Amino acid sequence: MSSFLSYGKVNEFDQAKLESRRRTRRRIIIIGLSTIVLVAIVVAAVLGSASSRRDPGSKNGKDGRGTIAALTVCNETLYKETCYKSLANATNMGQMGFEDFFRLSIKVALDELSKASEYFSKNASVFSGVNDTMTVTALNNCGELMSLALDHLNSSLSSSSGSSVLDAVNDLKTWLSSSGTYQQTCIDGFQEIENGEKYKSGISENLKTSTELTSNSLAIITWISKVANSVKLRKLLANSDQEPEWLRPEDRKLMTDQGSDLKKKADFVVAKDGSSKYKTIMAALNDVPEKSKKRLIIYVKSGVYFENVRVEKTKCNVTMIGDGLNATIVSGSLNVIDGTPTFSTATFGIFSNSTLYSSFLIIIKALDFVTFCHVESTQCNLRQKSVANTTVTKSLSFIIGKKLKFFNICHGFYLYSLISVAAVFGQGFVARDMGFRNTAGPSKHQAVALMSTADCSAFYRCHIDAFQDTLYTLSNRQFYRECNIYGTVDFIFGNSEVVLQNCNIAPKKPLPGQQNTITAQGRMDPNQNTGISIQNCSIWPNGNLSGVETYLGRPWKNYSTTIFMQSNMESFINPSGWLPWIGTSGPDTIFYTEFQNYGPGSSTKNRVKWIGVKNITQKEANKFTVKPFLQGDKWIPNAAVTYKSGL
Repeated sequence: MSSFLSYGKVNEFDQAKLESRRRTRRRIIIIGLSTIVLVAIVVAAVLGSASSRRDPGSKNGKDGRGTIAALTVCNETLYKETCYKSLANATNMGQMGFEDFFRLSIKVALDELSKASEYFSKNASVFSGVNDTMTVTALNNCGELMSLALDHLNSSLSSSSGSSVLDAVNDLKTWLSSSGTYQQTCIDGFQEIENGEKYKSGISENLKTSTELTSNSLAIITWISKVANSVKLRKLLANSDQEPEWLRPEDRKLMTDQGSDLKKKADFVVAKDGSSKYKTIMAALNDVPEKSKKRLIIYVKSGVYFENVRVEKTKCNVTMIGDGLNATIVSGSLNVIDGTPTFSTATFGIFSNSTLYSSFLIIIKALDFVTFCHVESTQCNLRQKSVANTTVTKSLSFIIGKKLKFFNICHGFYLYSLISVAAVFGQGFVARDMGFRNTAGPSKHQAVALMSTADCSAFYRCHIDAFQDTLYTLSNRQFYRECNIYGTVDFIFGNSEVVLQNCNIAPKKPLPGQQNTITAQGRMDPNQNTGISIQNCSIWPNGNLSGVETYLGRPWKNYSTTIFMQSNMESFINPSGWLPWIGTSGPDTIFYTEFQNYGPGSSTKNRVKWIGVKNITQKEANKFTVKPFLQGDKWIPNAAVTYKSGL
């Protein structure tokens, strides 16, 4: 709220209301934490015999209450021994509460990941003797992924430093889920490299502790929030909050303007035919002043732009707008078979926080004031760790870069690309009326058209077209509305919280002998809050798919989570519905479900009978809609994107 006060005068009446709200929240928090303590006492009683045998508190002169608290929180994690070792040396353990242990768990994860990231520094021994470009690129990718993982841990630590971690539970779960995803993505990158196993084993060992500590932090905040929910604390806190906003009044006016109005306000105009000052996007970007506090609009006229474009981190407050999804297009063809790892093939890349796409490819917003998603544009160079190495730069056709300081729902996110035509690392990113395509073809295997790691990112009326791995929703909260998504194998994949609503999903003809799988969700930890939710979409074949088996999805990771609901499925869907990744069944720990779908391909009568394929109620289905799953009511309206918040 202090950031709010700095941007305008608040009258005494409003100030009094704010103070009253703060006092109410403090009372609620005290009540809730007292309840947590009571629950902990019960848990501690269950653990009593174990704690009496293992109580290092008595041996080390530490308060036994702190030891019990540490045992309590660690008992909720997947890696209990790693958890307790990381917390046991706290000097003031006796005075620490559960939220303190949570904050400490993030700090130790940060320290461990910082050390692990040195493994991928430019002069590290792992690069010694490595000559092939694909391996070098994969190692460089790991360095960038570690930077992203560290950023998300830092965001989690900053956000948990307030009065209560309960104020930011959804954000914390998202960022910690993303941090773990980035570490695993680094490891996965060596699966597609010849002789990659010899690197993968060493990298897995290097990241073992940091991955476990990140998972433990996620487990602890998940447990704390469950206890709070049991006393309806979160609901009380939510009701005491003022409805947040993340746009300044002038920014909201800008975003409600029609595309033609935005074009008229453009500061830079790009036209391939030479009718404007700039013929290329990069030429215009090079003239954008650094660290601009004024929002700058770049209008890119219709055309297919085959250029590697990078918007640097210092290019703040940039808006780009084009002439429509079939008019202004970024196209690329990078792919795995020709030697580019999946993670490094983006045609379009944005290295920024608070970006907003509209009409063509991007509307990037570096906002000076937000209450719900606060950005300080003066901190444009807050972090200088970038993917600006030669290999990655060459593999990206369009990269926009700047990083700003964010708070609350849109804190610390990046839109990012892999083998893709478009990569987005920008928080609050919105793409509208634009086209992304990767023309590599089915024989080139993984070749992404669009990849995003941006939190609070939305894509509206976009055309996303490739074959294998078309749309990579890698991490954070994402929303797709009225988009066309074409592909073959695993063509909607990743580990984000994503809702696709009112979209056309159209499998294409794959290579001979291949099967089409629409989704491949990558949830790897039971405490992650990730999943793919496909709502009110139309699923139909793009072309003649006779003789081609098409499935709703297959489980990429052990906790893969996917729901199809209220969608029209044509008859080409295989009656069994789901395909195992390996073997004859999916892991028992997955969560696959269908709800209120219709059309000739929607019958669940002959679906696979795996343990992880569930039947759900309307109440359970609603958990995967925009409002509860993405907290979308807080940020999608400001993106000027149509959406439905529930069923």
